[in-house]
Amino acid sequence: MISSGIFALVSALLALVSPVGVVVDQVVADNFRSRLHRVEQLQVRVDNAPNYQVAQGRIDRLRLASRGAWLVPELRLDILELETDPINLDLSRLSGNLSGNLSGANSSQSLLPPGLLRTPLRAGIRVVATETDIQQALQSPRVQGLIKEIASSFLGNEAAIEIIPRINFLSDERFQLQLDLQTPNNPPIKIDLISGITVLDGSQFNLESPVLMINGSPLPSSVVMGISRVFLDRFDLKNLESNGITLRLLQLHINPDQVEIAAFISVK
Repeated sequence: MISSGIFALVSALLALVSPVGVVVDQVVADNFRSRLHRVEQLQVRVDNAPNYQVAQGRIDRLRLASRGAWLVPELRLDILELETDPINLDLSRLSGNLSGNLSGANSSQSLLPPGLLRTPLRAGIRVVATETDIQQALQSPRVQGLIKEIASSFLGNEAAIEIIPRINFLSDERFQLQLDLQTPNNPPIKIDLISGITVLDGSQFNLESPVLMINGSPLPSSVVMGISRVFLDRFDLKNLESNGITLRLLQLHINPDQVEIAAFISVK
């Protein structure tokens, strides 16, 4: 789901520059909105860019602020803000549907037509997701399928596992994830994880002082870290680099009712 969200964001970023004639803030906003699954509020400002310059694929700076944005259907972002460095595209390189190129690309190829970006596309991003929105994402079929896949690697019989997940954000930069697992002919399994989360080198997630309990009994820390790496290694942001995307997390804060992330993205 993280990769899908990043691809959707890249597609929307590149849609900000339209290859047709005069472009103003509202047209750019409409173009961006069309690449999202849904957005409740959206404001876009193009700074210091005459219309003829934008029509040539060049923008000095672009700022976007949104509330209630869905990059992927499963997760609502309460706040999505971004600010770009100068954008410089060779619009003659555009052909076909860019979002189609994104969705159809494989991991060994660039997502973009060769030569489209005269300079790398760079932007700072701020994202806020509420506890309620993340809880709803955990209930989605796609996320449930991922949790089942991981649970089945330890328990077997993936199709028969029923999972009820709950998440709570705590006051000390920590979170609590509870999973109730039910399998046929076996007592329910209650999994309770309380942990902080840090980011290593801007690209890898790491659990901070995790406590994992199974049916109320804590597991040894070595076992907890081994299990967590099976899950967290799937979300190494360096995996995006084979697609020409560099994403680095600069800050990650967990508050009692939301998580806030600041990041930098570069697309080649």
